[in-house]
Amino acid sequence: TGDDMVGLSDSSAVTPTFFAPLASGPITFTLTVTSTSALTDTDETVVTVAYADLALEKSVSTATPRAGEKAVYVVTATNHGPDAVTGLVVSDTLPGGVTFDAHDGGYDEDTGKWTVGALAAGVSDTLHVTVTVDAVEPGTPITNTAVITAYSPTDLTTGDHRAQAVIAAQHPEAVIVTVTPEGGGTLIYVDGQGYTTTVEIPAGAVTETITIILTPLD
Repeated sequence: TGDDMVGLSDSSAVTPTFFAPLASGPITFTLTVTSTSALTDTDETVVTVAYADLALEKSVSTATPRAGEKAVYVVTATNHGPDAVTGLVVSDTLPGGVTFDAHDGGYDEDTGKWTVGALAAGVSDTLHVTVTVDAVEPGTPITNTAVITAYSPTDLTTGDHRAQAVIAAQHPEAVIVTVTPEGGGTLIYVDGQGYTTTVEIPAGAVTETITIILTPLD
């Protein structure tokens, strides 16, 4: 590190320690030994600093599923490089309020661990976990969080190693309508006696996409 100096006797040895910078490619370290008799010896060693930039994303197929319906969580792990990683593991324990149904590989529903393993630079891997929404109080938020827990080599920017998706479970007979600025929307409700109520929301009535939920009274 710069011009740091140490004293050596004839039989001494020194093991220098360097803090490698966050840079790709080889780095050359030079060690120069100078004696009191004006003799100088220089040696060099080249090391390659390995690191990766991992990121995690999570989404869900529907944010307002009815009780008894299925929802699909999608988890994506991406290695932005510059080096490949090995031993990549993501913890994704399912929360209360949903029941596991299926997955498409590498996931242990008992431990909540998704074993990705090796992931090359510039490559992503995606997991789909299908669940059934349990009967809960309508509107109850259910948060599912995934976290990167193991990998090698190091990643100095870990702020994007955690991701979550939130659903709001609904009544099993709730009427759910998406209304867009361009197309509006139509809400149709049929009550227990067979009477139908229709509400038309015209295009332009809203300035952003919204979801209308009509929950039947028990």
